[in-house]
Order: sequence, then C-alpha cells, then structure tokens
Amino acid sequence: MKKRLSNLLFAIAVLAAAMVFSASNMVNRQHEPERTMVNDGDDDLFLINVKGLYGFIDRSGKVVVEPKYYGVRLPFSEGLMPVMDEMEKWGYIDMKGRMVIKPQFDLAWEFRDGLALVFDDKTGKYGFVDKDGKMAVKFQYDYANFFSEGMAAVMIGDEETGKWGFIDKNGKVVIKLQYDGAVEFSEGLAAVKTGGKEEGSWGFIDKRGKMVIAPTYSIVGCFENGLAFAIRGQKVGYINTKGKEVIGFGDYVLDEFSEGMAVAITTDGDRNLYGFVDTSGKMVIAPQYDFAWDFHEGLAAVEVDGFIGFIDKSGKMVVKPKHLRAGNFHDGLAVVENNKGKRGYIDKKGKVVIKQKYDWAEDFCNGLALVEQGPDEARKMAYIDKQGKYVWREK
Repeated sequence: MKKRLSNLLFAIAVLAAAMVFSASNMVNRQHEPERTMVNDGDDDLFLINVKGLYGFIDRSGKVVVEPKYYGVRLPFSEGLMPVMDEMEKWGYIDMKGRMVIKPQFDLAWEFRDGLALVFDDKTGKYGFVDKDGKMAVKFQYDYANFFSEGMAAVMIGDEETGKWGFIDKNGKVVIKLQYDGAVEFSEGLAAVKTGGKEEGSWGFIDKRGKMVIAPTYSIVGCFENGLAFAIRGQKVGYINTKGKEVIGFGDYVLDEFSEGMAVAITTDGDRNLYGFVDTSGKMVIAPQYDFAWDFHEGLAAVEVDGFIGFIDKSGKMVVKPKHLRAGNFHDGLAVVENNKGKRGYIDKKGKVVIKQKYDWAEDFCNGLALVEQGPDEARKMAYIDKQGKYVWREK
C-alpha cells in the first residue's frame, strides 16, 4: 500500500509540474511533439534560421520574412509577433514582415484580447501595449498575466508578499489586489489563491470578484468546455463551474482531456499503469500501458515494454509498439525514430511513408515538417512536404 501511494504521489507531482510550467500535455524523452507553424490564421508561415537569424517562409517555401531577427517569440497572435533586433530590443512585425511596432521593449509577449504584455528593465515593471504601439497600461506592475475576457491578473510587491488582483483594458483595478496568486479568466471564472503563497489553496472567482468555488485545491487549471483540472490532497480530477467534483478524485490520477479522452493512471504493485477515461468519467480503456499520451486525430501513443505504438479510441492497437520514440499524429502522419536514432514518418496504418533518414524531425503542421540531417556541428534545417519532398533547405 505504501509503495502504491508513493507511485500515485509521483504521478500527481508530474501532473502538477505540467500544469504549473506548461500548457502542453505530459511528454517524456520518448515523445517530443513540436510546433513550427507559427501563425494563428489561414496564411501559414514557418520559422527558418539562417546563420543564427530568424525569418519565415510560406507553405511553398518562398521566403516571406527575410531572416534578420535575433529572436522571435512564437506564434503569430492576432496578426502580430514579437521579434528582437541586434540591440536586444523587442518590437512587433505583421505577417508580411512589416515592423508595425518598433523595437523598444526589453521583453515582449504575444497579443491577447488586443493588448500585449511588455517589460521594462529600467523600472523593472510590466505594462501593456496596444496594436498601435501605445502604452495602454503603463509600466507599474511587478508581475502580470495576459488579458483574457477583458481582464488581466496583475501583482504589486515581491514574490513573497505581493498581492494579485485584476485590471481592465483601461488599466483600472476592477478586482482589488488581495490574492496570493491569480491566473486568467476562462468561461467567466478565474483561479485565485488565498491563505499564503506556499501553503495557500486555489479557488475560483467570478468577474465581480465573488468567490464562487471555495479555495480547497492545491493545483487547478483553467475552465474549458465547463471543466477544470484540479488536485485536492492526493486526489486528482475535474470540477465543473459550480464547483462540483464530477470526474476522478478516486484511486486513479487524471491528465488533461484531449479529443474527449484523458489519460488515467493507476498502480499495480510497484508500477504505474496508464489507460483512458471519457468526459463522463467512465474508464473506457483499462489501465494496461507503461505510459500513454493524449489522443490526436483519433489515435494515442502508448508505451509497451519500452516501445511505442498507437491505439484508437476503442483501445485497439492499430500501430504495433515497435518505435523507440514517436510524435503525435498531425496531418495524418507521425514522426517515429528507429534504433539507429534516425527519424521518419508513418501513416495511421503504421506504414513508413517517409524514410527514416533524418537526425531530427518534428511533427507535420499544415502540410510541412521541419527536418535536419548531419552531425550536430554541421546540421542544417529544411522543410519537407507530406511526400517527403524538400520545399526549403538551409544553404
């Protein structure tokens, strides 16, 4: 029993770290999903790096933005992207490569809700800029989060004693700075922490600042489709917008949902086993795998005896577990790695359709995938299409 509890606590710790440090789902050394398509619209752009400088190509391989930037922060969001010049100042370009907000910020992030979070070294403060390059909220906060649903979480003070609250787009404080932690609004609710920076708990407030879900959780996620991930003690599950624990909080640990399914982790003796539950909380694929990843395009990668295969939502193994590493399916293909460390791509029947010859390869995204060949010190990047043909190669 003690060993079983230890394994579940470890699984909870892994999930908690994923919730705190990343918006992506759990990955490990054998599963490395990547993203190189960098826009949020219909005109796809792809990142290139030439002699340490960044630019962008379109799907045909045409260079749309010349490689001249020393840093970029992906993706394009609301038509703009932060880029860094040779003076290490950040500005914003549009998808034609035009500089629409000149480089002037020491740090800059993507636009959300029409405003972007920026940072000033001189004052050590955060503020928000609009798409015309005007400071909508002056540099005055010690920490800040992105705008969402017309409000942003901000903090004044140091990490140990500072308090969080919410401002509107005019910079007006609409919910008093009183919380030990706060994240963005989603579906009308925002997670806030009370009771101390370290020992406190998370609950949810509405846009009037009313606590509508009591602070009883050590970790929470944002609401999506009416559900939010939450950890209470040694129990993991999902709550609804009324605060009711509707999925999980039993003898298994849950990851985030993807395509209506969530990885469920239980124990058998001294090992963790992975299966899947649906959005009703029903265990639809029994825990039996050494590891499992999210569903993408109807298939999920699972590990069996050190090798990775793919199952469908009925639990049928549609691609036999024989790959050392694998990515998720995107555009009908998944990157896989063989025992020689070479990567290629398989289709949903497990057939290798692009030969395993690359030293590095990433997931397909909107028709292209980034690949690299050669020793590390001389490795050059390229993009291939779904037939394995090069559309752009670094010279």
